[in-house]
Amino acid sequence: MTAVTSGTLYCASLVNVTTGTAGYFYHLGGSISLFAARVFVRPSATSGKINFGFSNTSTATYSTTDFDPLTTYLIIIKYNVSATGDASLWVLSSGVPATEVDAGTPLLTITGTGQASIDRVCLRQYSATQNMTVDAIRLATTWADAVTPETTITPTITVAPTSLSSFNYLEGSGPSAEQTFLVSGTNLTGNVFLAPSTNYEISQSSGSGYDLPVELTQTAGTVAETTIYVRLKAGLTAGPYNGETINITSAGATPATVTCNGSVTALSPQLTVAPTVLTGFSYAVDNGGPSVSNYYTLKESPYRVLWSYYSNRKYKL
Repeated sequence: MTAVTSGTLYCASLVNVTTGTAGYFYHLGGSISLFAARVFVRPSATSGKINFGFSNTSTATYSTTDFDPLTTYLIIIKYNVSATGDASLWVLSSGVPATEVDAGTPLLTITGTGQASIDRVCLRQYSATQNMTVDAIRLATTWADAVTPETTITPTITVAPTSLSSFNYLEGSGPSAEQTFLVSGTNLTGNVFLAPSTNYEISQSSGSGYDLPVELTQTAGTVAETTIYVRLKAGLTAGPYNGETINITSAGATPATVTCNGSVTALSPQLTVAPTVLTGFSYAVDNGGPSVSNYYTLKESPYRVLWSYYSNRKYKL
């Protein structure tokens, strides 16, 4: 590691002592021969117990607090990097204090004969009969980074809005007008995939691209807010198209959905006649008739012309 020459270092680890004679097994270092904040262990005067010690030299100050072998403890070293080497040691049997204040009074504190440069964490087998485990070593410049467990990072997909309504068109036409929703993602480990429902289609472009799959590429775990266009497919039969979901997924993330509601309206045939008034039916009596012909047209909208009627004389059809 790059040498630290000022400020404060925190070193946390999990220690489980099986057996051990008096000696130090764990320390910070400025080289292979310059040590500081040495952690010691010894058998306690109480049978079946152990004591932990602490020192910047080879001579330890031991706590009289008894600890159990074959038990895992969270050991935390606080070291002020300087020639005086002020340091504190906590040995905790349970819990992970979020702050130094939460950890309470240190088990031991020391000062003097420190090292003004620290560039390593060292483990030492000081005796052939030593048997212990030191695990999960973390070195940092803040308590939180060294001691507090990392927050679980969960891939997240965000969608807004989560429902769209009023997609509509008249039977025989379509597609419907477009609507949009926004998709974004954080802490992602994979790309975001969008799958349309049976009767709705999606695109990243307005008015085009509805025949293409939609995949949003994550960069450094993030998908920036992206507009997705939605429409009800053309050519559907008349009826409701409600409760259909667009599914949005990414590895490890809780899936998101957008619910779509719409309908295709049936055309109601209408009969129309034009014109609605026929005029010009006249002739001279001595002429004997008939009058000139005239007609009107009957239509079934929007489908077809049904027929045209011609009329003359005495309004015969």
